[in-house]
Amino acid sequence: MQKRDELLEVFLMTFGVNYSMSTKCLPLAFCIASDPNTPAEILEHLARTDNTRLLEKIAEHPNVKPFLLEILASHTSPDVRAAVSENPNVTEDIVATLCQDDHPDVRFRLAENPNLSLDALNELAEDSNPYVAHRARLTLMKMERPESLLKNIMHLVSARFAAYKAV
Repeated sequence: MQKRDELLEVFLMTFGVNYSMSTKCLPLAFCIASDPNTPAEILEHLARTDNTRLLEKIAEHPNVKPFLLEILASHTSPDVRAAVSENPNVTEDIVATLCQDDHPDVRFRLAENPNLSLDALNELAEDSNPYVAHRARLTLMKMERPESLLKNIMHLVSARFAAYKAV
């Protein structure tokens, strides 16, 4: 453990706080960001990159602090914002922001998260994008809550009835 921490310290000292992710250090940065034991402080240093794939990896990391998740949730890349939606430390405020995201892929990945509140999943179940709404309903069904099962059954029946009535 001490060797790993020393390696991380050498890495950060070598590339500095304002380092630009070169192709030489990017594989090491990915390894560090993939390690579940990497401390939040190291992740904060790595997050100063403009490499979106690395930022995705950081956004998914279980040790990322909520303030960094909030910053990443407003990143220009929808992939980074979507990765934030899957983090176990995501706050309700961030979830509320991501539920209103302009990009459907962000809302779709958010709708797959069974750790969201019922309010957030119900909001996504009414999304204007049919794929997002369907994914949120499936997530609610997987949670096996009676109220969500009933709501989904009613939605399926009304959709079938509307199709039958149109014929």
